[in-house]
Amino acid sequence: MSLVGKPAPDIELEGVLADEVRVFTLAELSGRWVLLVFFPHAFTGLCGSEVAAFAALAPRLAELDCALLAISVDSRHALRAWAAAGTEVGGLGGGCAMPLLADITKSTCRDYGVLDEREGVALRATFLVDPDGTVVHASANARPVGRSTVEALRLLQAFRHTRGNPEARCRADWQPADPA
Repeated sequence: MSLVGKPAPDIELEGVLADEVRVFTLAELSGRWVLLVFFPHAFTGLCGSEVAAFAALAPRLAELDCALLAISVDSRHALRAWAAAGTEVGGLGGGCAMPLLADITKSTCRDYGVLDEREGVALRATFLVDPDGTVVHASANARPVGRSTVEALRLLQAFRHTRGNPEARCRADWQPADPA
């Protein structure tokens, strides 16, 4: 069942950002746009490429008042080690510009409908939550195919545009310079 148009399920997970380990919540981001990025595992090449690409997008998202949270079923210890490890061993190269959240109970993945129960890992799923806490976009990929950060940014820009212009509609491949 789709979460689009519904309140985003609450999130309260331990995670790591830089060298800080703490509990991160969706509630603390109330009033902001939030991009949730679920991924299967730390220390895998495809997940590493996605997390690095989304982390590189974090400053641009921040300019648009959008927070970014990455969630997997790995432990906070594994995520911290992954962030600190060098890229030559499959790590993120000494840090990550976005929180990496540990859903070790898999409850958040279940709440969002993105847990592959057979494999016990998250699908590659993306959710965009508006400042009112409503899910406005949801997508999920099977594990072998990564996501486009360009499309994630475009979707945020389009939903921000239509939120500010309730009669506006953004056509296929709409870009911020295009009329809506």
